[in-house]
Formats: sequence, structure tokens, C-alpha cells
Amino acid sequence: MTQIETIKEATRYIKDLDWWLTIIRGTGQKPKSPVFQGWPDFRPSVEVLHTYLNSNWDAGIGINLGGSKLLDVEADSLVGEAFLDDLCKGHDFPCWHSRRGKHRLFLAEEGDQFFKDGATKIEFRTGRHQSVLPPSVIDGTCYRWITDPFTVPIPSLPDGLRQFYEDRRPNTFMVKRNEAKHESYMFRDHYDYLLRGNDLLNEVKQAGLRIAADAPDSNGNIPCFVPETLRGRFDKHPSGVFNIRSGSLRDFAEDKSHRFFQVMEALTGKEWKEIKDRFEKQAGAVHGRPHSRRISAPAVWTDDGQSLDEARIKLNQYFDEQLDREPLPKT
Repeated sequence: MTQIETIKEATRYIKDLDWWLTIIRGTGQKPKSPVFQGWPDFRPSVEVLHTYLNSNWDAGIGINLGGSKLLDVEADSLVGEAFLDDLCKGHDFPCWHSRRGKHRLFLAEEGDQFFKDGATKIEFRTGRHQSVLPPSVIDGTCYRWITDPFTVPIPSLPDGLRQFYEDRRPNTFMVKRNEAKHESYMFRDHYDYLLRGNDLLNEVKQAGLRIAADAPDSNGNIPCFVPETLRGRFDKHPSGVFNIRSGSLRDFAEDKSHRFFQVMEALTGKEWKEIKDRFEKQAGAVHGRPHSRRISAPAVWTDDGQSLDEARIKLNQYFDEQLDREPLPKT
């Protein structure tokens, strides 16, 4: 890949897509790092890019994600890749290959920030971060588009991926240090361990949610009217979508997502904790905010004891069996 092609594509990114770009190192001790200090606040022109790339054969280009108001979602593990493929299934979006994996590009919303999930190694890059763009060559690896942004418009995060991001990123419910503290509206893991096995569509219908279609689509989304108590005003148009799997309600007019217990609270007038307790009782789950999603079961005690050495051997065998299992998404 020559610098002529890199300059050509960089020009298209700036002129056709209005992206903020940055120039990066293609080789050396810090490949992929921007060459300019203060690059997050610097938007190089086409002329600056031409001049630098023409005189530096190993330089590449990256996208300034904060300046371009975009989210780059990637995973550094096989489990994370499989998880992202599942959450993004059925959606079209620009994506490209790098040395480590696949990058997926979405529109960033106000308040979105960088976050990396430790368990799945899924990374949401935005703000004062950049990502290497095709057709840059980094240490001999050529970055290339799978689906380019000139062919497929950049969408918002799919509902499932947005919910994953909102549920796991830190500081979602934290207040600033010098502001008055408010009671948090906390949902640990979205309480999805309570929602599994329930007919969520029937629950919201009985609670009074107005549905605007006969059945949900293949992704579990069904059009609905957003409750006035959630939005603060009445809307005669079905501008919301309820997901029968996650229980979230997406309000497109307000560009907000509401979790299941928030929706039920708005429809019934009951406090969300009271509704949550009912689901908790039905599931037989541990009360409160458990760190595990396991459903509790009564302990079984026997009179037969065993030695400490026997217990250690059994525990080691159990660990060996579990660690030898193949990794699977969502487990």
C-alpha cells in the first residue's frame, strides 16, 4: 500500500465524511501513536496531511474518535469477538480488520466515554482516543475495510450492545464530588437473572403499555407508545421500541433507553424495588444485590463427614474440569 493511496483515502475521509483525522507512526518504538502532541484538539487539514505523508513513507492515519463523535468497538479475545458478533447480528455498520481483530464503527451519544470490559476484553473507544484507519500499514500489517463507511452509513449502537455498554461501564450512576448526592437508581447486571424465563411482553401489556404491532421482529423489538410518565409529555406517535428479551424500552424521540423495571414503575406507579422484589421471589433468587447471577438453592447437609485432604482433592478435580472447558459466550 503506497502513500498515494493513503493520501487519497484520507482526503475522502475528510471531505466526504467530515472526519477528524490524526497522523500516526507506522514503525518504531511506538507504532500506532500520534505524531503530534495535543492531537485530540488538533484537526489537520488535507494540505497538512498531504505534506506530512509525502515526506514520511512509514506514517499512517487514524480517526480522532472524539472529534468525529464516533465509537469504535472491538474485542481482544475470542470470547469477546463471539459476544460482539451475537450482539451485532442483523445490523449493518462500517467495520475493518486490524492486526488484532475487527473494529466496528458506530455513532457516539453525548456522555459516552472510553470503557473496556475486563471479563470479555470488549473495548468501547471514543473521546480522546484514536483508532488506526485503512489503508494504513502498521509494522507490515495492512488495515483494510470489510464494509466501508462510503457504502454503509454509520448507525447508533444496536440496542443489545448499548445495553451491554450502559450496564457495565463505571460511573454511570456516580455524581460529581462537589454536587449534592442523589439516591442512585442502581441495577446490578440489569437484573437479567430475574427476567429470564418471563414473558416480558405480556408483563408490560398487562401493566398498560400500548403496543403498535402484532408481533416483534427477529431481534425481539416491537413498536410501542412511550409512557407519558417516562417522557414527561404525551406523544400520539409510536416512537418507542420495546425489546421482549432484554426488557428495555428505546425512546427514539428523546434518544434514551429505559430499563425494564423503570418501564414497569412508570406504568404501574409502584416503586421499581417493589416490582423487582416480586420477580426475585418468583425466581427464588438471593435477595439484594448479589455479585453472582446464580439462582440460590437450599443447602443440602449430610451427617457424613470427610477429611480435609479429601476435600482438597475433590476441589482440585473440580477446578481442573472447569478450566478445561471450551470458552463460550455469555457463560
